Amino acid sequence: PSLWLKAQRKQPPHGTALRAVRCRLMEAEIEALKKFGVNIKPGHRDGYKYQAKGAFDKATQVRPWEVPLPVQIGWDYEAVEVCENFEDWNNPLFLVEVRQGIAYLTFNEPDNNNSFSPGVSAGLNDATRVLRKRPDIRIATLTGAGRMWSAGGDPRGFQASQRLAGVIGPETRPAPQPAPKSSPAQLEQNYEESKARPRPAEGPEERHGSQEHRGVASQRAQLEESYGEFGKKAEGGEHELYGGLPGPMIVDNEHVESGNTKNIRSAVQGAGMFYRWATIPQFSMALMNGSAMGGALGLLAGSDFVVAVKSAFAVLSEVRLGVIPAVVSPHVIRAVGTSNAKRIFTTAENLSMQKAMDIGLIQRIVGKKDEFPAVVKEIAEKIQAVSPEALASAKAAIFATLNQPMSEKLMNFVSQEYTRIRKTTSCEEGMRALSENRPMPWEEKNIDIKE
Repeated sequence: PSLWLKAQRKQPPHGTALRAVRCRLMEAEIEALKKFGVNIKPGHRDGYKYQAKGAFDKATQVRPWEVPLPVQIGWDYEAVEVCENFEDWNNPLFLVEVRQGIAYLTFNEPDNNNSFSPGVSAGLNDATRVLRKRPDIRIATLTGAGRMWSAGGDPRGFQASQRLAGVIGPETRPAPQPAPKSSPAQLEQNYEESKARPRPAEGPEERHGSQEHRGVASQRAQLEESYGEFGKKAEGGEHELYGGLPGPMIVDNEHVESGNTKNIRSAVQGAGMFYRWATIPQFSMALMNGSAMGGALGLLAGSDFVVAVKSAFAVLSEVRLGVIPAVVSPHVIRAVGTSNAKRIFTTAENLSMQKAMDIGLIQRIVGKKDEFPAVVKEIAEKIQAVSPEALASAKAAIFATLNQPMSEKLMNFVSQEYTRIRKTTSCEEGMRALSENRPMPWEEKNIDIKE
C-alpha cells in the first residue's frame, strides 16, 4: 500500500511508463507477500482473460481499411429486394432513368410524402446495389415526386410497431396473446377488403382508427389491417415486398412476437441503407425539390452535393416523438459538425435552406426546381474531367480515414492506397494521354444531362 501511495503522489504516468510502474508495483507486492508465506509464481497471470467492463485496447481495434465495414457488419451480401437491374426496373414507388453516364433516381410515393415505406426503401437499396456494378454511370441524382423530397421514416411503420408492442392503443400494455389462427382463405379475404378501403387520411386518428377500435382488435389483426395494402401475402405467410414488420421499428417490443432482436435488426438494416447511399462509387447529388424530415437528412448528409429549392426546410423532429435520430447520426454529424448536430438533434429546429447551407448540410440554393438541370450540368462538366476509378477510390479513402488518429497504421494505409492507384489501368491511361497531349479516355463519352 505504501508503494502505491508513493506512486499516486507522482505525476500520473501514461503508456509504456504506466505499464512499467504497474510491473514494479506487482513485483514489490509479490516480494512482500513472501514474508507471509505466500509464494506467487511468475507466470500466475498467464491465461487470465478477464477484462474490466469498459476497458478498450486500441491495439486490437479493427481499422476500416483492414476489414471493410460491410464485411464487419454483414452488409457485403446485398440481396435483390424487388428489381435486379436497371434494364428491367419495375418498382413504381422508386423510379430510375438511366442516360449515358448518369442515373436519375426518384422517390415516387408523394401521397405518403415519399417516406421510407417498404417499396421506397427497397428501391433505394436495389439502386445502390446496381450502381456499385455500373462503372459506366458517373453521377447519380436523387429527387422526390410531389411537394416533399422525403419525410424520412414511414409513420405508418412506426405506428404499427408501437401498436403491436402495446405502447399506443390501450392505456395499459396488454399481456401477449397468441395470434388467432386464420385460414389462407380468410387472409385472402382480409387482404381484398383492405384494398377496397379508401386511402388513409393524413391525421393519426383518421389514418389508424380510434383508440377504442385499436383496443378491441387483436395485435395481429391490427398489423394485418394496417399493412394489408403493402403487398399480398404469399403462401409462406410473408409479404411479397417485405418479409417482416413494415417500416423501421423504433419501440421496444421484446415482449411480443417480433422481439427486441428484430427491432435492432431493423435499425441495422436502415443504417445499411444510409451507408450504401453515402458510399456509392458515383458522384451523388440530392436534388431537394421540397422539404426533408427525419431520416431523410441522413441521405442528404451522405450525398456528395446537395442542391435545394429556397422554399424547402429540413428538420430532425425525432425528439418531439420521444426518440432520437441515432441511425443517421454518423452521417449528419460528419456533415454539419458536433456543435451544429447537438443543436439540431436536441431542439428539432426547422432549418431554412440558408441555415442548412451555413452549417454544411447543403451546398447550393436555387429559386425553383426548374433550375436543377443547370446545376447538374455544371457538376457533370467537372465530373467529366476526372477518372471514375479515382473518384470512387477517393470517396472510399475519405470514409476509411475519417476521424482516424494519426498513427503508423494510418500512414501505411494511405501510402499503400496511393501506390495502388498509381498502378491502375486508368492511371496508366491518364498518364499516357497526358504525355501524348490528347484527351483523357474518360472524356470521350459525354455525360448525357436531361434538360
